[in-house]
Amino acid sequence: QPRTPARSAELLAAAQPYELVTLPVPRREEVRRLAGIPVSILRLRTPATTPQLAIQRRDGAFAIEVVHHGPPLVADLVVEWTDDGGARRSLRPWGEFEAVSEARARVALLLSASGTSAVELARATLPRSDVRGRLRAVLCNPTRARNGAIAEIASIELEL
Repeated sequence: QPRTPARSAELLAAAQPYELVTLPVPRREEVRRLAGIPVSILRLRTPATTPQLAIQRRDGAFAIEVVHHGPPLVADLVVEWTDDGGARRSLRPWGEFEAVSEARARVALLLSASGTSAVELARATLPRSDVRGRLRAVLCNPTRARNGAIAEIASIELEL
């Protein structure tokens, strides 16, 4: 069918229960040509396979943690702090916030089943002890859509 707004809305509604995830391909003889290259697939979104993020805040610092029960997947971590004035800053890999949009705090994280233990993905200090606003962490697919959008796998927000 030709692309129309109604058709696009229909396709978006049909895709809603799915998420785009990237799976690691193990290095085995039978998959030699794909070995080490992550492969993106659509999978049904279920609570059992979606990683659960948490933000732990202690003494002016915070930690982003994950508990994952699903199959292994590759994801990037985006951490953003939006202050009361609406200015948005992204956590950089070295643990500092900068006024850049959608910088990745961690890239190509290999998430595997963690059982009941939380795994720390990032830790940083907030710029000031009296900081206000909102802290948001997002696990997303490492590849972006053509329009630059990210495919969220899991997210969490904390009011500061």
